[in-house]
Amino acid sequence: MFEPAGEIEVEEEIDSGDELKVPLSPPKKKSRKDVSKWKKSVSLDKSFPPSRSNVTENILVLDGSTPNQTWETIFSISMLNHIVLHTNLYAQRDKNSPNFSVSGGDVRKFLGIILLSGYQSLPQEQHYWSTQPDLGVGLLPVYNTMSRNRYFAMKKFIHFADNQNLKEGDKMSTISPLYQMLNNNLVQLGIFHELLSVDESMVPYFGRHSAKIFIRGKPIRFGYKIWGLCGNDGYPYHLKIYQGKEPTATAQQETLGKIVMNTMVGIITENSDALNHELYFDNFFSSYELMCELAEKDVRATGTIRENRTGGAKQKLIGSKELQKKDQGYFDYCTDGKVFVAKWHYNSIVTTASNWETHSPLHKVNRRVKGGKKRLHSHILSIHTIKVWVV
Repeated sequence: MFEPAGEIEVEEEIDSGDELKVPLSPPKKKSRKDVSKWKKSVSLDKSFPPSRSNVTENILVLDGSTPNQTWETIFSISMLNHIVLHTNLYAQRDKNSPNFSVSGGDVRKFLGIILLSGYQSLPQEQHYWSTQPDLGVGLLPVYNTMSRNRYFAMKKFIHFADNQNLKEGDKMSTISPLYQMLNNNLVQLGIFHELLSVDESMVPYFGRHSAKIFIRGKPIRFGYKIWGLCGNDGYPYHLKIYQGKEPTATAQQETLGKIVMNTMVGIITENSDALNHELYFDNFFSSYELMCELAEKDVRATGTIRENRTGGAKQKLIGSKELQKKDQGYFDYCTDGKVFVAKWHYNSIVTTASNWETHSPLHKVNRRVKGGKKRLHSHILSIHTIKVWVV
């Protein structure tokens, strides 16, 4: 139905451990020394200082604010003026339309209609100005806010950067200035969440663009991938559009997950104290080496991990086939003093790693199954296991 057009970058995420990186020499086999360092223990060498109070007065700015006030805090007047400047510049200089001009009020109305169309979907964009009763939407506010011809004229000329002064090497240079302003506004109040998550999101797109990618098996297969650093309630602190493999020599020696994680940790340390936060991520990013590096930066990190990235812990843990025969809630664990690794039987086999916490103390919970309730053996990582899934 949707025929891809233009260049696409095919990205396939496989549970076996394949990921986007430049092929290097074949991985070395784990030596006996690497395997023997893992012990059935719950003690870690590094002791993190107690978390410091992360309650700031800045967050009170958002408490009790109206939706419009919150919007103006994040999407500031300077961003509106930026859009006005480059939209008028593009229309009058590049497209030779001297009679076209927009104001800040016009841009606010235009963005409002765009936001409305995000959750009130209609078959065609023109239908937002329709007064036909069979549509059943009653969107007269759109009809009274801006005329249809004016809206489509703005959509034709809307711009966020100077086309004659784009940054070389930046595939998203036409929107990067606006993203930079947005990221600055997102951290203007500091990083006020204790629980943070790094993950990806996909923006659907079927047009022509060199930064468009394809991921097999995802709900959104074609589009732009955006890396995000967010709080546990979804508040974003930093957004970065993925543009493909990094060309630098340093990036060629590191996995994509580690590159993204280093960027997000840099945002945390620039705008807050790392000791105030706990960082969670999935097995796309996790590796034994990354956990050790984050511990050196005083970053508390926990996440799911692929077995071939555990740094030799796989050989010390119970096999997946044997673990599946155990009751749900059964787990096995080991540590080398730097990283704690636990393998857990839930709906499937899940392996988690942490550089600061272990499974102690254990908590038992009731899980609903067919025919009633069944008591699980235990949930590992105490309440922090729940945090992994929530974040």
